[in-house]
Order: sequence, then structure tokens, then C-alpha cells
Amino acid sequence: IQSYCNTVPTPEGGTHEAGFWAAILKGLRAYGELTKVRKAADIIRQHRDELAGVIVEPFQRLLPPKPGFLEALREVTAALGIPLIFDEVVTGFRFAYGGAQAYYGVTPDVCTLGKVVGGGFPLAAVAGRADIMKHFDKGAVPEDRYMPQIGTLSGNPVAAAAGLATLGVLSEPGAYDRLFATGNRLRSGLKALIKELGIAAQVIGEAPLFDADACVGAASFGPFLPSLSAWLEAADEPRSILALGPLTNLAILALARPDLLDRIGRLVWMGGAVGRGNHTPSAEFNAFADPESVQILLDRGVALHILDLDACRRVLIDEADVTALAAAEGRNSVAMAQLLGGYLDIALTRGRPAMALYDPVAAAALIAPELFTFTPARIQVECSGALTRGRTVTDFTSPRPNGWVATDLDAPAIRERCLSALAQV
Repeated sequence: IQSYCNTVPTPEGGTHEAGFWAAILKGLRAYGELTKVRKAADIIRQHRDELAGVIVEPFQRLLPPKPGFLEALREVTAALGIPLIFDEVVTGFRFAYGGAQAYYGVTPDVCTLGKVVGGGFPLAAVAGRADIMKHFDKGAVPEDRYMPQIGTLSGNPVAAAAGLATLGVLSEPGAYDRLFATGNRLRSGLKALIKELGIAAQVIGEAPLFDADACVGAASFGPFLPSLSAWLEAADEPRSILALGPLTNLAILALARPDLLDRIGRLVWMGGAVGRGNHTPSAEFNAFADPESVQILLDRGVALHILDLDACRRVLIDEADVTALAAAEGRNSVAMAQLLGGYLDIALTRGRPAMALYDPVAAAALIAPELFTFTPARIQVECSGALTRGRTVTDFTSPRPNGWVATDLDAPAIRERCLSALAQV
């Protein structure tokens, strides 16, 4: 964010944050797309000598690619001689007979296929350029260049027959026209129903693969900058904000509308790490994803209250909690216990007996601040270090604190409050 706003011209011809304000109101979406595309290409160039290939889903589950993203990957990998691999297990034969690569017009060097290719039966396939695929053919390459490929279900006759039958149907004239027409009709009806009922959700994806994604406040919030600005402008007293991800949007607000910062009374953020990180040894993910945003808010005096990894990891749930929740008398206690159990499985599969309640702990700090002790500190975020990017450097001895960090909390009371809330859903 900071590097971009310093290059946006103001009406007077200089460069200043006011120029960023004007530009962001007109082209925030285009800016985000361009910077992400450039960043991906830059990362590939930076690690060109370490990469055996670049693998992506051309359509990430329900999220279409940013305009120009796949094209940029194709351009940079082709220029550097790095194979581009598409994971088309989900999209293969679903978006077009040629998959997402045909739909988006970007051809990779290798692609993987599954699901549709087996007609509902377990089957997978790999396709690619002849000069790459020949290494699976013992008669086409020297012995030291041969790569054997085996699998439990390789050549399974039932799955192969089902796949061929499915592809035969999909190859019929008009098959994809009907598929897209049906999908678009369902999408339009779902959008209309969501709007009619005032549900906080949006329909995302493409005609052959879409879903309704719930989002808090979506029905009334609209584009974030004007909506967040209006929400703060309407406040009779300073507002409290809970942030559970990277602080990009709030930093954009700080740059675009610095006059509204005094309307933010308390910003509780689940992010940062006084000790070891989780995304890298130095950084927690939310800080690593956009460290410049954190520093922008700190530099502008926003009342940032940090619930870092160490604090959140003091509030744990285990199998006994899941069992107790399932036995509670709440209307949806069993369903909540199943969801909580799935969350706990993240820890159990990694050999840990308990799982930390990260986001709920941050929410508890907003609604029950008496259960927490926040200590003033001088906080700076590493924005440039190759090994330490995103590290939140915290100095509790500084005479010039610019934020607060949770240094103590009532873990049993917070845990009980969280579990009680789940039992009442």
C-alpha cells in the first residue's frame, strides 16, 4: 500500500496520500488486481533457480482468477522456462471440454484431472506437453530419464468406462450451452432470493460451479471504503472494531480518510506475534500478509489492541469440551460440537491434544475487556526483511508507546464464555 500511494500523482502533479485517496476511489479494484499479478510474477522471477514448476488452480474452488493473473503466470513461466501446471481436478471438463484452460484461454504445460474424468468413480489423469509426458514412456527416453507412474486405481476398467461415457455426453453439441444456461439461471434466482430476503450473502463463482457465501453485513455494507466511512461518520461516539485478518482495508481508510481516525475508539486485532510466528518463524500470518498496513495504522495513532499468537494460545479446547458441548441442551449443540470437533482435529492430527481458540479470544477482548490485561508498547512491523517480513517487534520499555498488547488474560473464564455461547446457538 505505502509503495503504491507514494507513486500516485496528486492534482498538483506531486505525490502525496491525497493522490492515493483520489486514485483509490476511482480504481481500487484495478490497483489490487495489478499489484497481485505483478507480485506473483516477481516472486517467480526471484526464485527462478529454485522452481521445478509453478502449480495453481486456475479457478480456486469458488474464486475466479483476477483478470490477467493466469496470463501473467503463463508469460513469466514461459520466459524463464519453468513448467506451468494447472490443477484441474475440479475444473477439468466442467468449464469447457478443454477445462478451465480453454475457458480462460491460457494453456499450461501440464495439468492434472480428476472427478469428472472418472464419471463419478475414483480416477485421475495427468496431461501435458509431449516432450514432458514422454518421460512416462520407457521406450521414448533413456533409462535415466524414465519416470515410472503407478497408482492403486490406474487403469481401473469400471472408472475408465464411466469416464469415457461421461466425456461422450459432454462432447455432444450444446452440452456446455445447456450447462451454462442452467447455472446462470440458478445463480440469478439465488441472487434475487438473497436480495429479497435481505440475507447477508453474495453469490460467487462461475455458472458451472458457484455457491452463496455468507458475509456479515453484506446486505447493507456495500463497497468497503464509502460504507466504512459512512459508518464512522454516523457515529455519535468512537466506534470499536474487531479485525480478524490482515488490516489492508483499515489502512486504506487511514490513508484515504485520515479525518475519520478519531472516530475509531478501539481496534482489537487478532494478529502479530511477540514470540515465534506461525506463517514463518518470525511472523504471524495476518501480519505477514500485509505488514505495511499494520505500520500505517500504528504511525497514525490508531488505538490498536493486539491479541497475538501467544495470548490466543493460552485459551484451549480439547475432546472433553467437544463431548460436553454435544451433551448440552442447546437447540444446535450437537451441530456446534461436530464443527468444534472438526476444528479440534487440526490439532489432533498434528499430535497435539488441544487447539487454541484464536478468533473467539479476540472477540472476547472486545465484548469482555475486563478479562484481559493490555500493556502499552512501542510496536513496529518489519516490512522489508527477506527472512523477517511481518515480524511485530514489541518494546514494552519504550517511553513512546503506540499500541497495546495483551499480556495477561483469564483463560478459564474466556474459554467458558466461548463454549457457553456455542451451546446457545
